[in-house]
Amino acid sequence: MSKKRFEGKVVLITGASTGIRKATAFDFVREAAKLAPATRSKDKLDRIAEEIKRCTDEVLVVPTVVSKPDQVTEKVSEVINRFGRLDYLFDNAGSSNVRNVEEDDFIDNVKKKCKVDFLGTLYVTKSVLPYMSNQGSGHKMNMSSVVRKKAYPRFGGYSSLIHAMSSDFTTRCPRR
Repeated sequence: MSKKRFEGKVVLITGASTGIRKATAFDFVREAAKLAPATRSKDKLDRIAEEIKRCTDEVLVVPTVVSKPDQVTEKVSEVINRFGRLDYLFDNAGSSNVRNVEEDDFIDNVKKKCKVDFLGTLYVTKSVLPYMSNQGSGHKMNMSSVVRKKAYPRFGGYSSLIHAMSSDFTTRCPRR
């Protein structure tokens, strides 16, 4: 039997409670990863953990609001304390709520998305990089969207944030 691609690797995945995010969490599990799914809702995480535990006990649910940097730092530390390392960050927290610029709540909506989608991504990245650097390896992946390449009506705010998140604001971890 061949070795699974993520066997023994620790993966933190943000926004892991629904849709493609949840499916991605299960893809990592099928490839034998030790998984730390993170999302705001502990109830949703507990349900996901029940499903994952049918395949493996190597799971740690980490209820996290990524727009709160202190909470992010604490939760990343929990992952390190449980598994001893962190090999992959799959950063996927956010939403695709869209508005027309003319709508009264457009600016408030973009500000809210910026706190979660963009700043949340930065907070998580900033929290995991020291660990990855100290262990001499690590990988960070951001989920993106087709709006990064093509313009759609009502997606101006969302598209701008996807562009910002797609920039390389990380550093390379030195190999030991």
